[in-house]
Amino acid sequence: MDFNVLRGQIVEDRDKVLFDEAVNCLNGNALRAAYITTWISTAESLKLKFYDMSSRDHEIKKKVIGKIEDLEQKQRPTDSFLIRSAKDFGLISAEQSKKLEHMKDMRGVYAHPLNAAPSDSEVELAIELSVNIVLSQPALLKHAFVQSLVTSIFENHHYLDDSTETVQKAAISTLNHVHSSVFPYFFKLLIENLNKVSKDFTKDLFERRGSVFLDMLLKCSLKNFSTESWSLEGLLHKYPSIITKVFVKEDYWTHLNDILKDAMIGHLIEPIGDDGEVETPSLENLTSVLNLYNQDLLNERHVERFKSAVEKLYISKKVSIGIPLEWYQAELISDLKTSNWYAQNPVIEAIQSLGVEKINTLDSEFLIELGRNILQAADGQARDAISFVSSLYKSEFKSSPYLVEGIFLETFINENKRFRFKRYRKPALSAVLCVNEQETDKIIDKAIMLLKDCSLRGWFNEETFEEYLEYLDEILNFKKLKGLKKEAFEKFNLVFKETCDRFKQEEEEEELEV
Repeated sequence: MDFNVLRGQIVEDRDKVLFDEAVNCLNGNALRAAYITTWISTAESLKLKFYDMSSRDHEIKKKVIGKIEDLEQKQRPTDSFLIRSAKDFGLISAEQSKKLEHMKDMRGVYAHPLNAAPSDSEVELAIELSVNIVLSQPALLKHAFVQSLVTSIFENHHYLDDSTETVQKAAISTLNHVHSSVFPYFFKLLIENLNKVSKDFTKDLFERRGSVFLDMLLKCSLKNFSTESWSLEGLLHKYPSIITKVFVKEDYWTHLNDILKDAMIGHLIEPIGDDGEVETPSLENLTSVLNLYNQDLLNERHVERFKSAVEKLYISKKVSIGIPLEWYQAELISDLKTSNWYAQNPVIEAIQSLGVEKINTLDSEFLIELGRNILQAADGQARDAISFVSSLYKSEFKSSPYLVEGIFLETFINENKRFRFKRYRKPALSAVLCVNEQETDKIIDKAIMLLKDCSLRGWFNEETFEEYLEYLDEILNFKKLKGLKKEAFEKFNLVFKETCDRFKQEEEEEELEV
């Protein structure tokens, strides 16, 4: 037997003193002394563990330490009481307690000088059992300590410095001294108290502290917290907001069973109010589910339910949460078509919040249609749409040329190739100037093609045509306009004049026919 290996397993240095003496006795063939010393080492280690635990656990101090001191004062043996207490407080199992009882009994046998001494193998087995059952095990605390700890966490303002790192270190250190059998109980107390303090903003410190302890506890129990002893299902239905907030993290979500996941998704997207009615989910809830979606942790049914919940949200909320644009891009256009400023303005706000980079990822045909509808909203005097179109050409220009194309074309020709003027023609023309020259050329070519094939809607207003042509002349006379852009605008100017002449001639011919 390698006693150096056994010695290395001993937790407390103080226990190594008697261990070394027992081994020395064995090596010196003092087998009776070796066995008795091994038992004394075991009993003393148990007693000192209880003393260590009593500093944190008032129940142990009262029920165990008090009894030990009383027995010692009366000069009565404490060995059997130590073994029973060790079993009662979870330091040893029932099977291990029987082995220790046998060692204690044999200690009495071998202590009598008339009885035979133990064999080498019996002493070695006793030393091995002593180390494996007692000397190598830390003193672990149970229910009473946990109750006291939870009180300190949630009621003692100065229990710990309000620093995440400090609380994490304290939680890890504490959990190393708590018996794993009381982890479910500790979890329940933390959840109950977090539920209480979460409703009181004046107790934010306690909520932060409790959350850190809870996080550390779960990290110590990843393989166990979904077992029946933790009562997660019952706690979820009793404290849904707290439980879901904790378990939507990737580290924990993957350890939940399907039933718990389904229930949590339900509580997140369709929370139940105090009156028993389904409420609108909070942004925090929806963001949590979105994070799970982004990490590919939702099944098809979860995604389906999530999308259904998202459909009910205002577009501004979808943007602020970060819902994938493709889930609601059609809504951008449908809301702009409503002729309702209260629906149109939020779309413009959404576009600006999303940013040009995200908007520019949309399909080119969609962007052209979006641009047309933005112009229509501006023409209908939607405040934010007016501001968007009017400032499109200002500052550093980054917007998609397809969006510009839609806005520009809509100022004079609709999707059915019917010509009519709308407001904000000048800023739309200016925006075309701001894209690169290749894109300007493409937009102008598209406009020319439509002009050549369009028909007039309504009556011919020569004054408006002349005003537009005057602005085109101003652009052509702009000194910085040159190269491909100038060529494109010259072609556009020429075709626009031809279109104007064609409409004028068609109107004159109609008047003659009348």
